[in-house]
Amino acid sequence: MEMGVMDRLILLNTLPKQGDIVTVRVVRELREKLEIAADEIAALGWKSGDPINSKTLEAAEKKELEFGKVEQGIIKNALGNLDKEKKLTEEHISLWDMFC
Repeated sequence: MEMGVMDRLILLNTLPKQGDIVTVRVVRELREKLEIAADEIAALGWKSGDPINSKTLEAAEKKELEFGKVEQGIIKNALGNLDKEKKLTEEHISLWDMFC
């Protein structure tokens, strides 16, 4: 699936920080998969200390990513927990539509 920089940043902040050993290992791999590469940062014109401009992020080129069943399950669970706690925000809508 194609994911933009904004969705990847939001998902990085949504992933669980704790869990069983399988979850922790999969989340570590997910963080590596979702990270913003140096060439993407250069293309966005980011410099250390610059504020993040959401319009710039939305205009950035999307990256094709594949997620396995376990990864998808962890993501769905994280979003589901936010939903149960009524902590979803407008920023989560596109992630919800992708995974749930």
